[in-house]
Amino acid sequence: MWFIVKTFLRPIINVLANCKCKHKQSFLISAFLLLAFSTSAQVQIKDDQGNVVSGTTMTYCGTSAFDLVSSIPAVALQDTLVWTWTKLSGSGSISVNNSSLTQPTFTPTSTGLDYYTITLAHNTDSTDASTASVNVAIAPNPIFPAIPSQLCENDGVQLLTNSLGPNQTLTASAGTISGSGSNRFFNPQGIPNGTNVTLTLTETYSIPNSSNTFTCSSTQSITIYTASNVTLNLSATSFQKCSSLTSMSGGSPSGGTYSVVGYPNAVNSSGQLDPSQLPVGSHTVVYTFTNAAGCTDSDSQNISITGFNFTGSSVNFAVSEVTTSGPSPILATSFNGITTYSICSGGANATFLLSPLSGLSNFPNYSINWGDGTSVQTGTYSSTNLITHQYNTAGLYTVTIQLSTSTGCSIDTTINLYYGSTQTLGLSTPGNTTVCLAPGQDSVFFDFEISNWQNDPDGISYSFNSNDGSSKPAVSPLVNGGTSQYPFIIYDATTQKAYYRHYFKGSSCSYNSSLGGTTYNNTYSVSATKTAPCPGSQIPLQ
Repeated sequence: MWFIVKTFLRPIINVLANCKCKHKQSFLISAFLLLAFSTSAQVQIKDDQGNVVSGTTMTYCGTSAFDLVSSIPAVALQDTLVWTWTKLSGSGSISVNNSSLTQPTFTPTSTGLDYYTITLAHNTDSTDASTASVNVAIAPNPIFPAIPSQLCENDGVQLLTNSLGPNQTLTASAGTISGSGSNRFFNPQGIPNGTNVTLTLTETYSIPNSSNTFTCSSTQSITIYTASNVTLNLSATSFQKCSSLTSMSGGSPSGGTYSVVGYPNAVNSSGQLDPSQLPVGSHTVVYTFTNAAGCTDSDSQNISITGFNFTGSSVNFAVSEVTTSGPSPILATSFNGITTYSICSGGANATFLLSPLSGLSNFPNYSINWGDGTSVQTGTYSSTNLITHQYNTAGLYTVTIQLSTSTGCSIDTTINLYYGSTQTLGLSTPGNTTVCLAPGQDSVFFDFEISNWQNDPDGISYSFNSNDGSSKPAVSPLVNGGTSQYPFIIYDATTQKAYYRHYFKGSSCSYNSSLGGTTYNNTYSVSATKTAPCPGSQIPLQ
């Protein structure tokens, strides 16, 4: 390339002091000076930071414009630069603001991975040219799937997305991300209230015709909020079944909702507890509060719904024996796990009086099944309409009681009424209790005669035990209509005697028995216990 430099020299008038020739004028004649510069060097492509990128692959993310720079600037006249490109793969496009500039700007349009070769040609007088090229891979920034804009710190591990791509990763500036496949979960526990957590979604792309990869990323913020400190301190925790509606209070902060676990209708829309909707027993009240950020927390407290109370300071139901001198209260005991009232006089019959007390005054109506086959007794209780029943046969009777309000709300219970006497028990040992097992014999049995069983009321409990570890329970009658009710009770219809039959399997060696304070080594033992509601009825024999 040649550059022409034109120099103009103006005439100069010199006034020379002490010069013999005055008014002498000197002229410098203007001339053209032709300077020659050779510029045939190889052109290179640089990035906008001045780094040579010719022959490499550059990567870009998104659709933002980027600049490339020629190492030789474009000048006037016949010296030119020409930028061209070829798309090698992809469905996008690329444009340039001016293909002849020293530093043109390229703008991509891409929805997927696009791959180009961009070439720069440098020409002088169309006779001397050099070229350089660079490969460019352009991929879109990944688009975030639907992700919530905020989460509550106390909600624990929560699903962020179930549509993460196979080449995508998700990271967070705080908290913990877990999961596999397309599912990612986020645990914000411990993050302070109002914290903006930056999520970074990164996608990895493979450069065509290469084993190299590059990544593009997008970010999105998610705000973490904490729940309010919720407490519950109920002013009352005990409520009578079927009592009136009670407004719930004691939850803080105010403005939350009350509920009872397992009973959605127990608290109405006005926040009132309806004891009629709950069975007798213990229940859990939950107070739930949601703050302005949408974060919810709760606290709970147990309450009790009371029905029949047979003992203690809050007793509300009494049972008495009706005698010629008036009602005689009976103390409640427990027999076989059921509240039991006993008349142990041994008379020909017994009459019981049932009395709801002041704590059950809102239950005027009753329905009672006395457990002896008679009709269910119903009525309205009052001081002139007492609840009484007479039993003419000694025994243990299971009685079902239902009390109801005028609106039909009811409470139920089951008790035992026992009429009989203190029980006795005898167990006789057979004469010879030393036996040798014959060859091939694996067991031997003994029959122990039972005494004082004939007059048992129904429901008396027996337990037959041995130090070999066995235990066999039974309930009277042991014999009914001349037939034994248990396979281990042997009834002799001729003698009308009943026996407990026990099988011993194997030798008695290493077994020890104690009787009357004396220990007998290498022996088996059998014991029996008879239990009835009346005091003194538990008779263990050995």
